[in-house]
Amino acid sequence: MTRKDKQGIGILAGVVTIFLSLFVAVYWLKASSDQYDHDKLCRNDGDYPRLNVLIDKTDPWNKQDQQRLAALIRRIKEQLATNERLSIFVLDETGTYSPTPVFDMCNPGRGNQANNLYQNPRMVQQRFDEQFQAPLETALAKLLQPGVAPQSPILESIIALKGSNKQPERMIVVSDMLQNSENLSFYRRDSRSLVKQENNQVCQIPSLYESIEVHVVNRPTVAGASRQQVRNFWQGCLRRLAEQDPAWQGL
Repeated sequence: MTRKDKQGIGILAGVVTIFLSLFVAVYWLKASSDQYDHDKLCRNDGDYPRLNVLIDKTDPWNKQDQQRLAALIRRIKEQLATNERLSIFVLDETGTYSPTPVFDMCNPGRGNQANNLYQNPRMVQQRFDEQFQAPLETALAKLLQPGVAPQSPILESIIALKGSNKQPERMIVVSDMLQNSENLSFYRRDSRSLVKQENNQVCQIPSLYESIEVHVVNRPTVAGASRQQVRNFWQGCLRRLAEQDPAWQGL
């Protein structure tokens, strides 16, 4: 075999390798595209983790609370795993949670997380910026608008928002946690006895979530119960609704 023959074979092998690589990349992209919901950027088979965020807007927010909420939402965005679904719900001025989230999309990942074998980092980052981050900022602007309502069914909303994901779901609640509904109200005169009922029937749905994290908005305490009594009730109740002990911190 002459030198030219060897060079020809090498060139042919290189061309074949390039075409095979292109074929595999195109096939993978087509198969991957078919697996995803193009509107929500989520896997069609539902096989993704999910984070539900419940924002309580049944009382007015001051400017500092608005700034803290905006910072929290942006921090949540930064900590989301690739393909994790972020669903943001609101307890609004009607005193009920909206079953339709103000934001509901899966994190498509950023450019620096792209696989260089079959993804273009610039295009991946562009999709994140335009299809995920921009709609989230639009939703955030609406979340910061003031609201007030006659009731706050916080616990009922936490329970009702649990989806049917194949993977575990997490819950983050942003609220003053001053429950006020037909089932339970800290504003009633008998609320002191209610907060002591750790076996309250509305808390008897075990392990709905993998974890529940509460960011408490600072409000004046109500006549029916002290802030410590409110916290004790929620920690006992949420401990039953999640696999892990609830996290409790100020907004």
